[in-house]
Amino acid sequence: MSFIKADTDVKRRFYEFYAVQNNWGVKDLKRAIESLLYERIGLSINKETTLKKHIVQNDVKPEDVFRNTYLLEFLGWR
Repeated sequence: MSFIKADTDVKRRFYEFYAVQNNWGVKDLKRAIESLLYERIGLSINKETTLKKHIVQNDVKPEDVFRNTYLLEFLGWR
């Protein structure tokens, strides 16, 4: 049973592989399929660059989440 709608098994396996390797959610996988990532990588000269442009990094820093930092020592958290 396949959860990914693809024309061929090779295309489906491509999306499955990269979804697992890059921890893509449904939204990321759908974006990859709709943007024809498989076809673009197949046609590109520099495949690594094309793939790196598409992959979303999950590096979240505290500065990205919190606007201001606060000193919370009074809570007793360690």
